[in-house]
Amino acid sequence: MIESAGLDKSETWEIVKEILSDMELARRVLGNNNSKSRREVIQHVKAFLYLKKRISDLECLSEEDFLNCHRILTEGIPSNRGIQGYQGRYRFCEFMVGSPLVLRTGEEICCSPPNKVAEYMKDWLVDYNTALTSCSDPVAVASELKIRFLVIHPFLDGNGRMSRLLFNSLITQYYPHTIISFGESKHERLRYNQSIRESIRRRAPGIFAFFALQKATRSALKRLDEVPTNIQPLGSTRIKDSLRRLIKQ
Repeated sequence: MIESAGLDKSETWEIVKEILSDMELARRVLGNNNSKSRREVIQHVKAFLYLKKRISDLECLSEEDFLNCHRILTEGIPSNRGIQGYQGRYRFCEFMVGSPLVLRTGEEICCSPPNKVAEYMKDWLVDYNTALTSCSDPVAVASELKIRFLVIHPFLDGNGRMSRLLFNSLITQYYPHTIISFGESKHERLRYNQSIRESIRRRAPGIFAFFALQKATRSALKRLDEVPTNIQPLGSTRIKDSLRRLIKQ
């Protein structure tokens, strides 16, 4: 949805429910409508489930797991540049990124050189694995890792999707019932891209972290509002008022 190539929220949610209830059914759905958008949603959920299982089993993520996750995420999805065989492989060429990471109109970001990608990702994975088991501020740390990942830009394609997948996998380690979604509306996509752009330009991942925190807060507030008034915990009104003030900042 972020790259304006995906399905809308309701269509996405229907596919997610189908996959979670019956993977074989999901394969049949894909077979009946093999659009890129539907394929991306299905592969995204499959990659997320794979990632969560590997983290649950091992409490860490190996480089092999990481590359396999990208392979699952991008399986059957052609590169935007028409290059074949990019799935699960580090980028092998120089790369310039424009929108949505463009700093200003007409400017582009020069990503890490290809001969440094493996080295930088090795360090990145060490920090990610540390965060999986010990993290005092999951949203802030996940945001910093996401911005670093996007600057490294390790793959030829699928970096944005992979960064969101890794971000939420870390978040759910600490908040199991919380997945922070991005791009539910055109306005939100603009805010998402702007927060990433400014985080990179200013070298301040806290900009994106605050945006993500507001998203998580909206999700928590929505769940609280769904709880019947007669069984809401003591002080819930005060908590919800505080959450609403945070959203408005």
